[in-house]
Amino acid sequence: MKQRIELVDEANKTLIYNVIGGNIMKYYKSYKSITSVSDKQGDSDGDGDGALVKCRVEFEKAAVEQQVPDPNS
Repeated sequence: MKQRIELVDEANKTLIYNVIGGNIMKYYKSYKSITSVSDKQGDSDGDGDGALVKCRVEFEKAAVEQQVPDPNS
């Protein structure tokens, strides 16, 4: 799988990348992953003992008539 990093935002602890090649592109026209990390709520002392990671995927299937699996299955 070939990926292209679109954004690395260290201040906001966010990474965005696009898949641009490989077998997955048989099923999807576009596939983007957004990952962000934030301090765990209640970690007010900021000692780094907790974090919340959020992952989101944006995709467009290659063909409606094709049996294409959802990326989260």
